[in-house]
Amino acid sequence: MRYNRNIEEIKQRINNEPDWEVRARLQTRLDKHEANHRELMRDMDNYEVSGIESWDDFKNSFSSRMDDLGDSLNNFFSTSRNTASINQP
Repeated sequence: MRYNRNIEEIKQRINNEPDWEVRARLQTRLDKHEANHRELMRDMDNYEVSGIESWDDFKNSFSSRMDDLGDSLNNFFSTSRNTASINQP
């Protein structure tokens, strides 16, 4: 899955960060993203079909949340909250 690959790549870059304070901050942010990803997967697993309108609402909400997670992971190192010491590929 794309998100798992992105998370693994982020973990590698965090582990290569020489500044332990930056590394700790980044790991905390990544932990939140991973919790969000687990919650989304749990929601998908626990969804019970109850009509087309309900499915459409769920699908739209789920897709939006997945897109937000994907955007967050793709931009993980480019946010203004990070310092310049982060290793760029």
